[in-house]
Amino acid sequence: WALHRTFGRKFYVAGVWRFLTDALSFLGPFLLGQLIGVVSGDAPVIQGFAIALTLFVGQFLGQTTDNIFLKKILGCGMHVHGTLMAEIYQKSMRLSNSARAGTSSGQIINHMAVDAEQLQQALNTAHVVWAAPLRILVAVLFLYNVLGVAAVAGFAAILALLPVQLKAAERLGKFTNQSRIHADTRVSLINEMLKGIRVIKSYVWEKPFLQRVASARDQELMWYRKAAVVRALLNLLVGLSPLILAFVSFSVHGLLGGTLTPLIVFPS
Repeated sequence: WALHRTFGRKFYVAGVWRFLTDALSFLGPFLLGQLIGVVSGDAPVIQGFAIALTLFVGQFLGQTTDNIFLKKILGCGMHVHGTLMAEIYQKSMRLSNSARAGTSSGQIINHMAVDAEQLQQALNTAHVVWAAPLRILVAVLFLYNVLGVAAVAGFAAILALLPVQLKAAERLGKFTNQSRIHADTRVSLINEMLKGIRVIKSYVWEKPFLQRVASARDQELMWYRKAAVVRALLNLLVGLSPLILAFVSFSVHGLLGGTLTPLIVFPS
């Protein structure tokens, strides 16, 4: 709640800019359909110029609002990140001896470096939670207006991918947690080495300790690689979703006896 009271207004203002960006993104397909209708019909030339100018202004405003949204949400995330790092450091300095005994230095460093950064990344994508369903709903309604029942088939294909995405997200969370555990172990080992460096040098224990650190690092990297593969799969599914939606919708539209004209294809 302290973070919400401090940075909540910045976060919600960024959400307003995100809404404007999404609203302007649907202006392009609508105006493109109008422009194709003007070109293929007998409408006055001045009407085509007006639609083209409106299309340009809409795209310009869309890019502008998108950049403003990114600036505000990234700035909010950076402020939260810096605040958390400072507060965790201050809290670690005030820990009692009993509390410090139950918390390793590696855990404190990971809270400052990793957990704070992950909260920043979560803030950067938090508006997707409400923006993505809204965009999908508007897109399906727009496609239904153009393609009819075929748009429902495309939406069903997107829903069929949802369980795969949820399972991949679950595995990604598991792999990320495992990488944190091994990162805590590695940082703790390094701190032990630094604290007892005189003893280690005196008894020539460098190689055994380095092997322990290298083993912990290898385990950490293994889980990082697994998480990277799953993250790439998620990004692939997200990137393919519009293509799958268009492919299924156009295919069903053709199977139902519809014809694909420029007035249907380009706005869709």
